Amino acid sequence: MPWSNAIGAAPDALSGIIEYLDDGKHPHHKEYLLTPLEVFGVKSPRDFLTYAVTAFAKNSQKKSGRPPVNAATWFVIRMPDGTWLKEDERSAYQVAAREEAGCGETVVGVMNSHRNRLTGAEDINLLAAAFTPRGELVRDRNRDPIRSLRRRMDEVTLQLNTLRKSKGIALIQTMQEVKKAKALERGEPDIFEMLARLPKPPKKITELKAALILLECEITRWNPDRDSISFKLSRKKKAKRFRISQMLEEVGKMLKKLISIGRENDEQEM
Repeated sequence: MPWSNAIGAAPDALSGIIEYLDDGKHPHHKEYLLTPLEVFGVKSPRDFLTYAVTAFAKNSQKKSGRPPVNAATWFVIRMPDGTWLKEDERSAYQVAAREEAGCGETVVGVMNSHRNRLTGAEDINLLAAAFTPRGELVRDRNRDPIRSLRRRMDEVTLQLNTLRKSKGIALIQTMQEVKKAKALERGEPDIFEMLARLPKPPKKITELKAALILLECEITRWNPDRDSISFKLSRKKKAKRFRISQMLEEVGKMLKKLISIGRENDEQEM
């Protein structure tokens, strides 16, 4: 799905990030069309800067716990080449990003998009305050913000691709597809297809680990509670990290694809 990330921003970095987001002449933005900064919860980017720094200072005054490091979080949702988002699709991602940043509350922040005029790629940027005016942390301590953001963007992409498919429009390419294509170019095997072709393809978390071992993979990290696994194929030096849920989903898709191909071949032979 679109690559998503949440990056902590210290108080002294906020003005530089805002300038970068709005700087159409920056060397990184030669091929990009930058949309005007939208502001939420305050009246201007300058007001946002004051708000975020003041709220950060308020939290710094507390007498217990760790001192704060970041005054805001920079959320980035990056669309692959060829996406060419429509306005309503862009809005769907933006609304979801604000909801993730606000954790159920109204978000205070600035947002804009960087649209690549040549490739159709796009970055949706949201810089959101990390604390309320009372100095309370906005983030939900019981969830991983990056993992939650990525799952939410995955959900939006699936919904939009369903609509695109019904209209005969090219689907939004997922990051998994981009990575798979690059891996094939490098001659790397498709781990999802390998798992799907096993006599008993893994369908549950408890089955995945055994399936990977059967394929002679070396598991370097296994943390079901965090939906995380890292492993490397034989003769590979570096392990790769995956979301367990995403792996099982991709294996399921591959299994359906292989079954469909098998049926088509059977029909052609009849």
